[in-house]
Amino acid sequence: MQQLDMSAFLEEFRNEVRDHLQKLNNELVQLEGTENPELVNSLFRSAHSIKGAARMMGFNSLSRVAHKMEDILGAIRDGQLAPDSDLVDLLFRGTDEIERLLDEGSDVQASAGLLGEMESILSRGEKGVKEAGKTSGKRPEEHPARKVSSLEEEYIRISAARLNHVLEVATESLLYNLAIEEVAHSLKDLARKGERLTDEIQQLSIRPTAFDAARDKGGATDIIESARSARKELLDTSLRSDTLARRLKGILYDLYESLLDLRLERFSVLFAPLPRYVRDMSRAEGKKARLELEGEDVEIDRAILRKLQDPLIHLVRNAVDHGIEPPEERKNAGKPIFGTVRIKAEQMGRLIYLTIHDDGRGIDVERVRATAVEKGLISAEESKALSFQEIVGFIFLPGFSTKGSVSTISGRGVGLDVVKKATTEIGGSVTIDSVLGKGTTVTLALPSTLALSQVLLMEAGGQRFGIPVMFVDTALDREGAKDLSDGNRSLVSWKNEVIPATSISEVLRTEQKDDEKSLLVLKAGGYKAGYWVRNLIGVEEMAVRPPGPILKGSPLVWGYSILGNGDVLLLLDGQELLDITRHGLLSATRRARPEAGGEEGEEPPTVLLVEDSLTTREVERSILLSAGYNVDIASNGKEALEKIGVKEPDVVVTDIEMPVMNGFELTATMRGNPKYKHIPVIMVTSKSSEEDRMKGLQVGAQAYVTKSEFSQEELLDTIERLIDT
Repeated sequence: MQQLDMSAFLEEFRNEVRDHLQKLNNELVQLEGTENPELVNSLFRSAHSIKGAARMMGFNSLSRVAHKMEDILGAIRDGQLAPDSDLVDLLFRGTDEIERLLDEGSDVQASAGLLGEMESILSRGEKGVKEAGKTSGKRPEEHPARKVSSLEEEYIRISAARLNHVLEVATESLLYNLAIEEVAHSLKDLARKGERLTDEIQQLSIRPTAFDAARDKGGATDIIESARSARKELLDTSLRSDTLARRLKGILYDLYESLLDLRLERFSVLFAPLPRYVRDMSRAEGKKARLELEGEDVEIDRAILRKLQDPLIHLVRNAVDHGIEPPEERKNAGKPIFGTVRIKAEQMGRLIYLTIHDDGRGIDVERVRATAVEKGLISAEESKALSFQEIVGFIFLPGFSTKGSVSTISGRGVGLDVVKKATTEIGGSVTIDSVLGKGTTVTLALPSTLALSQVLLMEAGGQRFGIPVMFVDTALDREGAKDLSDGNRSLVSWKNEVIPATSISEVLRTEQKDDEKSLLVLKAGGYKAGYWVRNLIGVEEMAVRPPGPILKGSPLVWGYSILGNGDVLLLLDGQELLDITRHGLLSATRRARPEAGGEEGEEPPTVLLVEDSLTTREVERSILLSAGYNVDIASNGKEALEKIGVKEPDVVVTDIEMPVMNGFELTATMRGNPKYKHIPVIMVTSKSSEEDRMKGLQVGAQAYVTKSEFSQEELLDTIERLIDT
């Protein structure tokens, strides 16, 4: 008899074990101190299923651990052991060991120490639980909960109904494609008829006597009838083609939506490790906390769910560590000794809102204000005029923390900057509401998919830009907003609100200035600001593509899309725009690099940017301006030499492929001129061959950066190094 190939079942085995591990981790949190026989039976069945499946697949060490867990749960069910904290800790260590063995393979040995502890507890009974807990030396804070989540896998599970629907739509699209091919053949036949008619008419036109003869014989009538027949056939085919194109567009859109639907994942996958995580953290901190979950069945793009893993862990950690008070403090404040962390996912239209609420201390705004002043982020006088949301905005800055001590959980200034960065990368926004002594709520507004996004198109600085609609609060013409500028700040009043307003061309540093007719009001995190633009075009649903190596360098660029005419449309990051306005037109990059401007009052270095591509030039220009440099622009080598003759820059950043004079020629000319040979040259180009790199260095460039490997930090570090030398 042929040997059965068990490897064919390996993936399904791993899926099954992970499902049971997720169930065990969720239910073990509820086991502590309970006498719920139904819960114990459920845990017992999961351990039993893992044991049996592992034996079948030859994972003998894994099976032994599951068997011991099954025995312990059986002893709890029979009243021989009590499920106190130490016993639950041991069972959690068992789930961690099963996960390790599952990942590392069937030949790996289980921890002898863990198996020994389990056997000892089973033999000594309930008394042994506490004794083993005292000697184990492994506390939950030293072994934080591992993420038992199918998000970490490279596969996804698809329901048969969803897959069948995609196949049906794909089949229908193929049928319509055949119909369109028939139309294409008809059009080719019409084209041939048209050619024959054209030839006949041309012959008649150059021989008028032949036309008269043809008319007398009725030949002209035949030509006219043929032309009319061809015209009618062309109209009919055109209408049919138009109908088929519209229908096919609908089918393809349905297919696209169906494929997107396959990428959807429930929030339950993201929430799975959190109950244990909250339990372990609260125990490590000497606190008592419960986790409540809502909206586990809400679905979102799997790619977004992946990006939310770390931010959610940071937010839950902050809720437990910074928010929830110790039991005694809660008791003195008249609160239940168990704090509550509530996480809720809710879909509203095309947006999904993820809220993380705790009923803890709340945010001490005055402490945040004082820390911001102490760190030099703002003066004491300026801080007095800031609103709640403006003050709270500081806690999203890297390294910002009001906590004076460092614990195993937090206090290192890491957390909320990660949350904000990850959220804005997927086109979302973060809002914080907090009441001192009552609690804090963090709300993430998220798109339901990364593939399609509603975008508001606008014109500014002679270019078209887009911005995700989720950041748009309102749009109005110039007459609809009252100008309240006081000389120091540009302000407008609208619907009894006073908000800062600035020209978006100034923020983007575009060369062309517009007659700005419209005010675009953006909102994120409870903060609003207005931006004057030349024209608002309208809202379109677009396929959004993430920024490539070059575009990723600009903090203002969220992504891009391709317009119907083939042009690239840059999509702006609404959160970053608002942050720049909020912090006085200083981007996060510039705040992190104050050295570019030198000492106070000192003129910052000048970079001459030589690039003929408008998009690339504006992206690089934005990076350099954000870092605090003065930037001059040239579109080719000849224009660059003219500008160098007027004012020498501190460094030249040049492309290679340009009209009139390319980058190689520009660099060689500079090196041949004693007046300019000292000016550093950096080549940023798509020419990535070793031959081109060597040629660039041979003609005198100090650095050669390929656009495919481009990074903002590399460019800025290189400029900084060359200027310093």
